[in-house]
Amino acid sequence: MVTIQCGAIVFSDVQAVIFDKDGTLADSHAFLRELTVRDRI
Repeated sequence: MVTIQCGAIVFSDVQAVIFDKDGTLADSHAFLRELTVRDRI
């Protein structure tokens, strides 16, 4: 297994990493939702 460190947070025994659609590990759900709502106005 692999260990991944992001700043002070350590994730041990990682079996897989899943990237979101823009290739990052960012929590972009709220931002992407805001973009879709804004486009409808």
